[in-house]
Amino acid sequence: MPKRDMPSSSLETAGARGATGVSKHYSLHLSISALITLLLVVASSAIAWYNYSQNKSATLQTTEALFDRIADQMASSLSHTYAPVESLVDLTVELEQVKSGEPEHSEELFDFFITR
Repeated sequence: MPKRDMPSSSLETAGARGATGVSKHYSLHLSISALITLLLVVASSAIAWYNYSQNKSATLQTTEALFDRIADQMASSLSHTYAPVESLVDLTVELEQVKSGEPEHSEELFDFFITR
């Protein structure tokens, strides 16, 4: 049986393991650290996405409620503003001076509508 050649120097041993002298297999603590980091990134991303979706729906609901409230206030404000004007126009239509159809009688009403 032939005798196997043993490496004669440490340089030959390093060449068998790689140029840097480190084996090609990663150490256990490096693998565990990488897996924990990956797990943290995935979990953080999932939590951030859930938080984003919840905040988005809450913001949309709040905005819709705010717009509804503003619309109700505007409708109330407009009805309070234009109700007297509508009443005045209705009363003016019923006046004898308007029903007569003569322009001279209708022109006498201009002073009531013009504010000074």
